Amino acid sequence: MFNCCSETPTVVQDSESPAPEVKDTLAEDVGPVTAQSVPSDPTPPAATAVIEEKQEEKIEAETFVAEVPSGPLGMKADCDEGQPMTIKSVNPGSAMEKWNNDNQGKVVPGCILLDVNGKAGTGPELQKVLADLKKEGTALKLTFQTPGK
Repeated sequence: MFNCCSETPTVVQDSESPAPEVKDTLAEDVGPVTAQSVPSDPTPPAATAVIEEKQEEKIEAETFVAEVPSGPLGMKADCDEGQPMTIKSVNPGSAMEKWNNDNQGKVVPGCILLDVNGKAGTGPELQKVLADLKKEGTALKLTFQTPGK
């Protein structure tokens, strides 16, 4: 018997009527779970195809050296404290653009400058090294890492 006046229905059982029988219909419909009924790879086939497709697009980062004469490089870069120097752009007509034209355009936005003439450091540290070498008129040997995907 149900109480129709409360917000949550409550079952009131007469002391004379038997308790209602509860069946687990889900277990009957599905059947027992065995090692054979559970796949060894739980990834659905469609998801597997997407994962494999993404892995094919992965590009490894490459390290390379650019040798340029002393002077303005013509690059804009992020030089945040404690972070590597990350190239934002290469200016048209600059020494770096000329080097890019001769070397398959390797210095692109997202490249990281790892060291200058063998001196590694953060963005601000490398910025100082570049300024010092420019004053000296020293040719530059720049080690970059391409952005990986």
